[in-house]
Amino acid sequence: MFEGECGLSKKFKGYEFSHAEQIFTMPKIGLLHRNGKELYRDQRTYDWWTQSSGAEISKNENFLIVRIWDADCIDLYRAKIFIISNRGQLLLVQDEWVANWNNGFFYEKNTLSYWSEWYCHLKNREEGKPFLYKLNDSYTKFTKQSVSNELYCSDDFKKSFEKKS
Repeated sequence: MFEGECGLSKKFKGYEFSHAEQIFTMPKIGLLHRNGKELYRDQRTYDWWTQSSGAEISKNENFLIVRIWDADCIDLYRAKIFIISNRGQLLLVQDEWVANWNNGFFYEKNTLSYWSEWYCHLKNREEGKPFLYKLNDSYTKFTKQSVSNELYCSDDFKKSFEKKS
């Protein structure tokens, strides 16, 4: 056990999940195995801690998305996104773009997009327009796209990303 800025925390063994008739494990932050063999490794890997790291896994008919994160509960926050095909191929590893703002993924017209309230602030816009990232049709790259201020920066849209406590 460890008492830090995040409160009482202890190491745990990581995550295991099945997908495409294969077993995936994440024994450390930044390390992904498929059927016991290393599939991806960051330059540095970290232990999982109960209060300061985690994973979220979601699946649709085309792929599995895994989002991992870790923090020191002061000023460090890292998140990474993995896209895994329905055949078990690792298609994309992407650092998350923004932390500590309302943000997240949503589907629109069968396209996965990533939005952050940060992209709506005037100083962060590109050519005066807010933007978001959309996953391409081959699920291998997110591309930045300008979007409507009225729709994507409205109070109602922002509320859909507020963290629930």
